[in-house]
Amino acid sequence: MAVARPASCACAALLFAAVLLAAASGAWVGSAWAAARVAALGTAEANAPPPSAAARLLSQVANPCGVPLNLAINDSLPPTDPKLLCMVLTKYPGSVRRRTADLESWMHACDERAFLVAQTGREVPPARFVTGGSHTYEDGSGKEKKGFALYPGTEARVLSINVTGSGTDCSGNNEECWKKGFLWRKMWQLYLAVYDEYVAGRVGADGGWSQTPEWFIKADDDSFVFVSHLKALITERGLNPDDEHYMGHALTHNLKRGGKDARNGFVSGTCLIMSRGAFRKLVEQALAKIPERTAAFAAEGLETSERQKRCVDRLGPQEDWSTGFCFEDVGILAEDLRDDEGRPLSLPFLYADHLMHRWGGDPSSNHLDDLGFKPGGMLWYWHDKSQHIAGLNCCPPLDKLISIHSFKGEENIGKLYEMRKVEEALWAAKQKAIAPFAEACERQAHSQSGF
Repeated sequence: MAVARPASCACAALLFAAVLLAAASGAWVGSAWAAARVAALGTAEANAPPPSAAARLLSQVANPCGVPLNLAINDSLPPTDPKLLCMVLTKYPGSVRRRTADLESWMHACDERAFLVAQTGREVPPARFVTGGSHTYEDGSGKEKKGFALYPGTEARVLSINVTGSGTDCSGNNEECWKKGFLWRKMWQLYLAVYDEYVAGRVGADGGWSQTPEWFIKADDDSFVFVSHLKALITERGLNPDDEHYMGHALTHNLKRGGKDARNGFVSGTCLIMSRGAFRKLVEQALAKIPERTAAFAAEGLETSERQKRCVDRLGPQEDWSTGFCFEDVGILAEDLRDDEGRPLSLPFLYADHLMHRWGGDPSSNHLDDLGFKPGGMLWYWHDKSQHIAGLNCCPPLDKLISIHSFKGEENIGKLYEMRKVEEALWAAKQKAIAPFAEACERQAHSQSGF
């Protein structure tokens, strides 16, 4: 007898299928985007209902052709600037299939790519990792299978270090990692290696920075970053790479530090976005000084645990929290990326999980009552968020999202590929939707010229 599938699972599956189908068809985003874009750039009446055809919209806009239409066409194309270095923290050896999926999905859209790993055994990681070819992975049964390539030949550097200090390469909020894990120790030392390779090693003879990445994106290997959406957001908001920006999903549930309030918390839960100016300052003025600062604290008998919130070396799993301490030490505060309605642009869980109120996603039971940080509690997420940002209003449209987290488990690796195709379909839908306006303007130009 067939076992009835739980309603929540069925709804989630239907929801994910609907999202993919809608994005692929472009019906829900394309026409709405094109109408809104041309109307905003033209002189149509405020709050006019979206037109259903190109001719109707053209009749409502004084002069949609020329500059307004050209701007709309440009906005329908994936942006090529600014230049991003995408870094994924992962393990070696192992995780070949996940590294391949990351590289062939969202990392493919980055200008430069790097996997960050620690050398924990005798096997030295390769200098580069390339998709396609003869790469293999284990399917869980001990057998090796040959991988396929969505984008053959996509390449990433592999930056590896021998971590200075003791500890084990583990992750998770568990007793072993709190006592022995060296995730933070690995992360700050890897950031030094990134700086040497991509910043110090590329400064021009004239002291210029033109050969260095403009933005540094750090993500876990179970994240998906909509690279084109991030580039568009940076451009739309006019963010300068040499200003100091430390952005993402900012958490503010634990702001007390040394008896005073830390104003903006720290970035965690999905991906960390750093401008070149912020990354340089972090490394040059904070991370490079960690060895001497840690030694000074030890000499004075001062505690350096995470609970002390100091920019020093320590064991423990909370690398994102510690990164926030170091940024704050150099005067850079976390910027929470949200849309105009206050919805987070970087999601710590899967899109469907936010929509379906999973993971304690009901603010009424977590926002105010969960003061004890009990197991499974979600105050860390709901602190400083409006309670109306939940359920169907939890998240921005897919064509505005910056990142999604928690593609955990072998069963979710395939979704990374699907999300990449969704991202491509969103741009294709915008281009398809704007085409009738371009054709109408072309016909208008021909008729006016007499040809």
